[in-house]
Amino acid sequence: MRTSLTTAVLLAAAWLMVLIPAGAQDTPSPLAASPTTASPTTASPTTDSDNNPFADSDIWNWQLSTYGGKQFWTDQTILAGWRIQLNVVTGHYRLLDPEDVRHEWGTQAACEAKLAEIAREKNLQPPRGKVVITMHGLLRSRSQLDGLAKFLREEGGYEVINFGYASSRSEVGEHAEALARVVDHCGEAKEINFVAHSLGNIVLRHYLGDCETGAHGQKLNPKIKRIVMLGPPNNGAEMAKRFAENNLFKMVWGKSGQQLADRWGALQPKLCTPPCEFGIIAGASGTDIGWNPLVTGDDDMVVGVNETKLGGATDFLTLKVIHGEMMDNAAVRKATLNYLQQGYFISAAQRHPLPADPPREEVAGERMIVHER
Repeated sequence: MRTSLTTAVLLAAAWLMVLIPAGAQDTPSPLAASPTTASPTTASPTTDSDNNPFADSDIWNWQLSTYGGKQFWTDQTILAGWRIQLNVVTGHYRLLDPEDVRHEWGTQAACEAKLAEIAREKNLQPPRGKVVITMHGLLRSRSQLDGLAKFLREEGGYEVINFGYASSRSEVGEHAEALARVVDHCGEAKEINFVAHSLGNIVLRHYLGDCETGAHGQKLNPKIKRIVMLGPPNNGAEMAKRFAENNLFKMVWGKSGQQLADRWGALQPKLCTPPCEFGIIAGASGTDIGWNPLVTGDDDMVVGVNETKLGGATDFLTLKVIHGEMMDNAAVRKATLNYLQQGYFISAAQRHPLPADPPREEVAGERMIVHER
């Protein structure tokens, strides 16, 4: 009984680390977006049809403050902060402005037409400079990367596109298809980089895998330059695997979480090692046992250090930071910007590349250096 209670407490603590970022959660708008249900089934996107309840957009379309998309909305198009999103439960679309106010609601065609109209009126332009696409992790939302995005804009001069997706409600492959559509709208960019946290890296690797195989007609964008991976579960997640059969886990972590657990074997072959430069930052305690006793070796409370490793990385850095605080950590932000600009986290002399085919376990007796904040 005591063991079961301890396990439950630890599971709850681990979930909190995934759910709660550094600082308070962003406060949602008091006005919710269009109502949704909690069905885990991904709906088919709506199309214009006489039988489509969303086709008559005049019934629904008044400007309304929204949450911006938390767990049920996936970005399909992003232009100068405006975004068309798909509700993966109901299958309808909406158009949000940079302040997350809804301007259109209904079919994809209606939202695209409205965005085109607004783009003409406001002279909205696609990105033409150096772009960074940021990607949040499981059970998070794009708002939790706002601070990192602001840092990269102000300190690095990047045009940042903060991609949001319904992380727990759809499968990784579906997130990857949406990412592809967003990348396709960056055709005029000088270069494209990515900074992804946790599950966002698995979505990114699936997208790159789709480009490699030509799935969905996708091709690799030659402007993709560098990738920074923050706490990526590149080898699956032991925490997820431990609770794969737990009904609460299945309900909370959803489809993508289950893919990191008992469906990892089917997911992994679809993931590509990035063909461009990429670096990895892993959170760690600096001890052999780590912070979480349910994860083997050192860890960031959710993902083990060894689970983050991926052969071919041109730099690998461990920092004393927990999983849920990585994107808001000053040392992580500085190292991320260094890598995007220079191709290393600290310096060329302190670069720590990972061999193309690294062993699954660390070499016996080797101690990992964990950098303090």
